[in-house]
Amino acid sequence: MPDHKLFEILKTRSHPGVLIFDLEGCLLYSNRKALEVLPVLRPGETGEVSAPEEIFKLCRTMEGDADLSSAGGADDTQYTILSDAQGHTHAVRAFRIGDNRHGCEATHILALIEKVVDHRTIDIAAARKTFNLTKREGEVVNLIYRGLSNREIAERQFISEHTVKAHLKNIMKKMKASSRQEICALLT
Repeated sequence: MPDHKLFEILKTRSHPGVLIFDLEGCLLYSNRKALEVLPVLRPGETGEVSAPEEIFKLCRTMEGDADLSSAGGADDTQYTILSDAQGHTHAVRAFRIGDNRHGCEATHILALIEKVVDHRTIDIAAARKTFNLTKREGEVVNLIYRGLSNREIAERQFISEHTVKAHLKNIMKKMKASSRQEICALLT
């Protein structure tokens, strides 16, 4: 995929909120997006910053003070779900960070706050026109975008898996894509 198309895709994505805590759970840094999602992070009248309890619990989990089974995730990444004032759902993922070049232990906790998109829609008619896809190829692209396997597409379209593979080959050629992920990226 040419670089300019990748940059166009990246421009349409929302930026994550970023929080950095020390190992005691003290908030050291928050970017503008984190403040937009969680206005409670702004200092109050006393100058203290408060964060939702779910984030502090996530930090305690990352510090090793809480039960790892209480937060989602595995190994060195944990996550939780939050809702903002507008009712949008956000995933908060936390990672231990530090200077690993010298074998040092983690010194901070990085939390990324990302909006969860329940269902993205694509304009199949526009995709068909842009990439000169047939009606059936447009239907297959829509099902690929929704994450269906070749077998599932075949069952939904009442065609063989071999025919799905042929459509996929034609779609990739027309879209100049080398993978299903690239097809999806070109549609957003």
